Amino acid sequence: MNASELTKSLANYSSAVDNSVNLIVSATQPLAYIIIGVFFLLELDSQYKYFKQEGAGLTANVWMELALKYIFAYLLVFYSSTIFDAILELFNIGIKLVDKVLPNTDSAFNVDLSKIKGWFLKNVIGLIGNIVNFVAGLSTKVIAMMRYFQMYVLKALGPLMVAFFMSDATRPTMINVLKMFASAALQGIILIIVLRLYPAIVTDDLLKLNDSGADGLYIAFSSIAKGIIFIFMLFGSQRVAKNLIGSN
Repeated sequence: MNASELTKSLANYSSAVDNSVNLIVSATQPLAYIIIGVFFLLELDSQYKYFKQEGAGLTANVWMELALKYIFAYLLVFYSSTIFDAILELFNIGIKLVDKVLPNTDSAFNVDLSKIKGWFLKNVIGLIGNIVNFVAGLSTKVIAMMRYFQMYVLKALGPLMVAFFMSDATRPTMINVLKMFASAALQGIILIIVLRLYPAIVTDDLLKLNDSGADGLYIAFSSIAKGIIFIFMLFGSQRVAKNLIGSN
């Protein structure tokens, strides 16, 4: 896979989907503003009761702190799409930097059938190898699509999630949404590392097996097994990214 497939912005990957997401964002922003307003009134009431118990009133400093806090919240809701796009762009820069220093290796796991005897056995193993190769290539494209789809969904939910940041009870949910988006973006870096390094390691190992005079059947099945492991590593990249970011 070319690194450009992993470094596209949400608008470039699918402009139609991104436009739909932006429409959802625009539609949910008023609701997010209302939620922020409700949180503001609740906190204002809480502060009023607290100062009333202390025998004092709301000071200008308290009003200023509350006002700045919730003005900042309104700005976060307004620029929520920009925030998510900026997070993705930051990780895209990381993908490009990693791709520059790693060799552009072929991720196809071609099975060497030259040492295998017997027409039937050679064709069966060749078929298995081709299936593994096909699944590996398809998996790469599916995972890239799933990665972008997850980011589209999280971006669409952005305004509401940012609004919930103002409540202590729902703040962890908002933080987790940001972590989920960041982990999806980070997954791109993990994918490019796997796509560049793992095939190179496999090629090196198979060359060593050939040089050692290993049995042709053993070499062929070794190549197929490593192709299957590659597929599992691709699907495991999301879990690795989530663990590194600390999202649920």
